[in-house]
Amino acid sequence: MRTILKTYSHPVLGNADDFKDRFDVAFGVEVSEDKSHWLVGTKITMDNPYLQKLIDTGFAAYHLEAECAGTFYRHSFVTNQQTAQFDIPATRLRGRVRLDIFIVATKKIDNYKPINVHEDYGERIYSIVPGEILGVGGSWTFVADTEFDPLRASANSFIKIERGPKPKGNIEAIHGPSEIIIRLPQKDYDMFLDVAGQKLVEDILHASIVFPVLVEAVQFAQKERNDYNDRLRAILEQRGLVKEDPFVAAQQILQAPVSRALNKLQQIKEADS
Repeated sequence: MRTILKTYSHPVLGNADDFKDRFDVAFGVEVSEDKSHWLVGTKITMDNPYLQKLIDTGFAAYHLEAECAGTFYRHSFVTNQQTAQFDIPATRLRGRVRLDIFIVATKKIDNYKPINVHEDYGERIYSIVPGEILGVGGSWTFVADTEFDPLRASANSFIKIERGPKPKGNIEAIHGPSEIIIRLPQKDYDMFLDVAGQKLVEDILHASIVFPVLVEAVQFAQKERNDYNDRLRAILEQRGLVKEDPFVAAQQILQAPVSRALNKLQQIKEADS
C-alpha cells in the first residue's frame, strides 16, 4: 500500500507522524463466481479511541474511493465498519483500478481535539466541516481482468514474441501497460518458429529470451512507473514479490528457468550420445 503524505490544517491519522496511533488497511479483491461483479473487501486496524467514537456516533465514517482510468469510473463507498465488502459491476472496470481509503467527517465538528497527536499540535482545537479528511489509509491497486488470475498466471499471459522489422540485429523489448512484446530479428524469428513447438527446447527459450527481458520488466514494475505492465505488477503483488530482488523474482515467475534449461540440455546430450 502506498500513502502520499500531504500537509493538512489539522492532525490527520496516518499522515506522517501526526498521530501516535495506527490506521492500517488490508484489501482483498476477487471476482464473483458469475464474473458479474468485483468484490472489494477491507479490513481496517484503527486504534485511536477519539476517532472511533466519532465514527460510532455518526460524525465520521470510513470512505473508500475506487477509480478506474480505463473506464473513467469513480465511485465512493461509505461505511462505519472496520470489516466491509463493496460490490462493483465488472462492466464498469477495465485495467488498473486504484483504491483509496480515508476517515472523513460526515457532520460539522466544532471542537475537534483528537488524542495521541504529535506534540507539535499542542492543545489546539479545530473546527471541522463535513467532507474534511481525518485519516488516510493509503492506496492500493489491482487489475480488473476477469479472465486473469495472478496467482496462476504464467509469463505467457503478458509476454509475446513477435517478428521484428529488421532482418538481423539485436532483440528489442517493448514494455506496455497490457503486454510486453519481444521482437526478434526476422532471421532469428524464423528459427524461433521452427523450434518453438518442441517441448524439449521450450525451457531453453525461456531462459535465453524471456528471462532477461522479464528481469528488466520486474525492475520497472517494482518502481511503480507509469509504463509498468499491469498484469506483471498484479503477479508481483499477489505472490509477495514486489520487494524481492528482480533477478530472483523473475526466476520465481518462470519457475527456475536456468535449471530447467540445463536439464533439457542434459537430456539433449544424453539423446545424442
